[in-house]
Amino acid sequence: MINLIYPDDRQRLPASFSDIPDGTQYETSCRMMKKDGSWLWMISRGQLMETAGGKTAIISAYMDMTQEKTNMEERDKKAVASASRERIFQDVIQALYSYCATVNLNTGKYTLITGRGMETTIARCSSTDDYRQACYLLLHGVKEEYIAQLKEKFSLEAMITQKDHPGHMGWMEYEAVIDGTPGWFEVNVYIGMDSDGNPTASVFGRDVSEVHRQADTQSKLQATEAPSKAKTAFLFNMSHDIRTPMNAIIGYTGLLKKHLNDRKLAENYLEKIETANDFLLSLINNVLEMSRIESGKVTLDESACNIHALTAVMHVMMDEQAERKHLHVTTDISIEHPDIMADETKLREIHLNILSNAIKYTPEGGSVHVSVKDYPSDTDDRFIYEITVRDTGIGISEEYLPHIFEEFTREKTTTESQVGGTGLGMPIVRKLVELMEGSITVESEPGKGTAVTVRIPHRLAESDQKQKHFAYLDVFDRDLLDGKHILLVEDNDLNAEIAMTILQEEGFDVERCENGEACVKRIQGMPSGSYDLILMDIQMPVMNGYQATRIIRRLKDKKKADIPIVAMTANAFEEDRRMAFASGMNEYIPKPIQPSILRHVLTTVLSRVPADPEAYRNWLSFFKESEPFQLFRESHRPGNRAAGYLVYEADDDETLLYADENTVSMFGCSSYMDFYRYVDGSFKNIVHPDDLERVESEIRQQIFDSEDSIDHVSYRIVRKDGAIRCVDDIGRKVHSENGIPVFYVSIIDTSE
Repeated sequence: MINLIYPDDRQRLPASFSDIPDGTQYETSCRMMKKDGSWLWMISRGQLMETAGGKTAIISAYMDMTQEKTNMEERDKKAVASASRERIFQDVIQALYSYCATVNLNTGKYTLITGRGMETTIARCSSTDDYRQACYLLLHGVKEEYIAQLKEKFSLEAMITQKDHPGHMGWMEYEAVIDGTPGWFEVNVYIGMDSDGNPTASVFGRDVSEVHRQADTQSKLQATEAPSKAKTAFLFNMSHDIRTPMNAIIGYTGLLKKHLNDRKLAENYLEKIETANDFLLSLINNVLEMSRIESGKVTLDESACNIHALTAVMHVMMDEQAERKHLHVTTDISIEHPDIMADETKLREIHLNILSNAIKYTPEGGSVHVSVKDYPSDTDDRFIYEITVRDTGIGISEEYLPHIFEEFTREKTTTESQVGGTGLGMPIVRKLVELMEGSITVESEPGKGTAVTVRIPHRLAESDQKQKHFAYLDVFDRDLLDGKHILLVEDNDLNAEIAMTILQEEGFDVERCENGEACVKRIQGMPSGSYDLILMDIQMPVMNGYQATRIIRRLKDKKKADIPIVAMTANAFEEDRRMAFASGMNEYIPKPIQPSILRHVLTTVLSRVPADPEAYRNWLSFFKESEPFQLFRESHRPGNRAAGYLVYEADDDETLLYADENTVSMFGCSSYMDFYRYVDGSFKNIVHPDDLERVESEIRQQIFDSEDSIDHVSYRIVRKDGAIRCVDDIGRKVHSENGIPVFYVSIIDTSE
């Protein structure tokens, strides 16, 4: 029998039956071999007994328990495996999360499992097992903007509402300062049950600051690479766009040489060369302007300016382009407060860019409408000025519209659209608008047109800040300019030849100096009044234009020191303009010289014509051509009495806008500028102080009279040499575009 028992199990059997007390039962288990060689688990129960013959016998019963033993072993294996998985799960959780806790949703009790890296916080939380109190302690250091959301999502009440929905309850990231270290943190909550069947919430937290740092680094890398890629694409387009006008200039210049005798053909070639020049100049200007903006060199230089004058200038500069394409341009200006504080140069650049685009991208025969209005802002000291330019042009696709303000991007290349441009105009506009704390919006539909709206807040100019605005005009009285003597200071022979030719064609007498030092010597050596104006280059050898101007302004001869000086330079930025004025120059012309701008600036400096072209035509026509004025002159100029005319604006300062040569001579002044300085730019200073109150009363009365009324008042004037003269003042009132009365005045010397 013993041979049937598995060897390892035999030791569990009694060593000898003598060891078993008589009558004692025993029980053991062992494996026993079946006939086929397999093993069975058997339970053996037996008792030692003495037989009648005096021998000892064992009575045993055997029961097969193989299946029960197998089941038991399986349960043991599963238990071991389960315990192993639990340990592994806990190890993984603790590796992934620095903070682990469970919450019994029936009792609200909180049990902390781990809190690595949060020792100070955990020390605070260990003082309680209440989840609500633990939440209060755990929120210490969390940024204020995240606290409300954390409470709403992960409060005990929120968890309880989810207890019948096991699984992932929610996730959130937040910023906090944990144990003195700022960073980003993540919390995850899972709903489940514990071993006793109680609903629980498992809360896991971890530091994800490194993930955010990597994401920020990647984002910055992409942000760095994106402009680089865009600039590369831009340079490819620019290479084409620059070569296109250059090819046109070179090609048509060659053709022009061959066909100089064919006037019509030559004019056609010249027009195309001029168009290519304009395009090439705009390319260069836009690239330079964007470079300056990105370098942070652009700042605002605010002064008093007038919206009406600004708008007039804008249209004068764009009229030629619009007329060339037969565009119908209309304007609607509804402004209550025209005088504002603004950087007029940058404001003009914004408006011209938008209007130029509208004209550029509107096919021949289309229309462009400009509306300007103002309305109160949220602050008491500012008004919002809104300009909208609406065209019937080619429009912008819906896909490209969100990218219209991106630098170095264009919807189509010049080849595709047949319209030249850098793709920098709108980005420049947006940056300037933002610099002025304004906003810009664009609405567009392909084939139907585009509307661009700019809104910029401006402070109103006070009465003592208002400036009188003079503009570049297409119309001017050539009699005022013919024969004016200009000294051109230019070191480059080619530039000098171009400038002299343009000036001579405009009716000026021109002489040239090669540098600033030669200019100063010429002015010192010539009699006063030899030159009416100096056109001064800036970058020159020996002595530059700024240095020469400062020396001239310090000359003892006041007439020489006061000569008008206009900068003429390739330094085309705003700070260069300010430097020119700071040196004592009167105006500024950028190179390359454009004849229309040159004419406008010189007209402004020499004749001081008013800004509004239409108003200029009106008063000039009235005094030179109107029948009432002709009759007036015949009846009020007997004998050889001196007479002239002037124009002034009836604002608080009664600002002088214009005076002719006869009026200037009547006051004993040598030039208009001399006269303007003598009366300090105001009509008030023309009148003798003892007569001023009476004259101003007459003026106030005339302001309320009808538009066609002509007023007559007599008063005394004080000449520059101190002599007192009597004059008759015959005036007519009109209203300027900004609504301020303007008086056109004939002034007659009645002293004799």
